[in-house]
Amino acid sequence: MSAHFTKEEILDFVCGEIADADKKQEIEEHIKSCAQCAAVEKEYRAVTDAANTLSVDFSEDIWKMQRDSIIRRLRKTESVFDKIRVFAAGLFEIKKIGVAFLLVLFIGAGATVYKHNKTLARDKAITEKMEFFENMEIIERLEFYEKVAEEVIDS
Repeated sequence: MSAHFTKEEILDFVCGEIADADKKQEIEEHIKSCAQCAAVEKEYRAVTDAANTLSVDFSEDIWKMQRDSIIRRLRKTESVFDKIRVFAAGLFEIKKIGVAFLLVLFIGAGATVYKHNKTLARDKAITEKMEFFENMEIIERLEFYEKVAEEVIDS
């Protein structure tokens, strides 16, 4: 291959992050024949080797502070499930409010229908009483006219 590999590709090669065996072989052969890419590879190997030999010896207090800090951040961060749970709880609250509203609406409608039916029943009873009294009045008039007719006939 005549073109050089990118520094990222060489770094991936040095760190062992290239899964494709043909690609690894191609980079390896190119580095053997290209001084510029070989220098980049040598530099990256020196850095990774140095990083692999580093040893960090912090006291247990420092590690405990770091662990506590990580735990606090993890607890503070909401998971997707927490967000879904909060959303569902909100929907449930809205659902409860909706059900309460419908319940109040139905109770109000029922009370209105009850009141209307009661008024109709009262009006019907009044109408029946009025008809009764009208019939009574008609009967009384008939009786009056019968008496008058009898008196006229008798006289």
